[in-house]
Amino acid sequence: MKTIYKALILTAAATVLASCDRTDSYLGGDVFNSGDKPFVTLDFLGAQGIREDAGIYKVPVRVLGKHGTFSVTVQTEDGTAINGKDFALIEPKSGVLNFGTQDAVKYVEFSITRGEEGIYTEPGVKNFTFLLASSTGGVELGSVRMATMNINDSDHPLTDIIGPWNASANDYFSGDVNWKMTFMPVEGDLEKLRIDGITSYFVDKYKPEEDIDYTLVVNVTGEEGARQFVLPMGKEMKSKINNNTLSVWGFDKQYVYSSGDLVFVQQQDGSFKLEDDTMGYGIGYETSGGSISLFDLLNPGTFSMTKAN
Repeated sequence: MKTIYKALILTAAATVLASCDRTDSYLGGDVFNSGDKPFVTLDFLGAQGIREDAGIYKVPVRVLGKHGTFSVTVQTEDGTAINGKDFALIEPKSGVLNFGTQDAVKYVEFSITRGEEGIYTEPGVKNFTFLLASSTGGVELGSVRMATMNINDSDHPLTDIIGPWNASANDYFSGDVNWKMTFMPVEGDLEKLRIDGITSYFVDKYKPEEDIDYTLVVNVTGEEGARQFVLPMGKEMKSKINNNTLSVWGFDKQYVYSSGDLVFVQQQDGSFKLEDDTMGYGIGYETSGGSISLFDLLNPGTFSMTKAN
């Protein structure tokens, strides 16, 4: 039974994360770069989830704009994953990626070391940083030049869910949106997962070392291929914005709701959708004036997510 909170008063959230001079769109993502020169960028947005049994993992690097021959120096920085123990850069071995005049995309390859099979080790994920360090030939580095690479323990009982998913919906404010939702293990609880990017505004906003946490933790039930998870309306995020507590709001195009459950159910094709297609959701807070300030508001019946390759 849903509790009607109040008639919806829509106000666009005022917080702005960053400004930019130019936007180039590709593969559903936005990459920001100033000026009109060619630039090279990671061909994805946000942290990457890698199964530890992946063997070889390829990272695409893309150049946009007219260019001649040039090279890009790539580097890694150890985190909890150690170069030479948990992973290794195997292509390019020299650390220099060379582009020809006709090349649009080149791949950096890592070998991933498998831990002891059948043994799950907390916290279930190790990470390292991959970055584009420099470039030559008049090609600039785009702003998407660094990413966290998360190596997930393949022996977690929810390993089929853990990692990045491609999410899409129709947003009340901005129309069709595509973003990445990432599921991460929760230390000490094998039935729960942490979601980064519950909506497009909150992608890659889990940085516990900086005390930044805009994620939500959910219980996952069901067998592999028939999973479901429940997101309670009213569930709060740990971090605040401008001292305002953010929470989940249900939305049926007429009203917002602060109680009840949003149930995400896995479909036969492996994708997830909301069980109740008359409901959407958003993240926001109640203002002192009684309106609801929302950062995203997904229209009912439009949400879907599929496992990223």
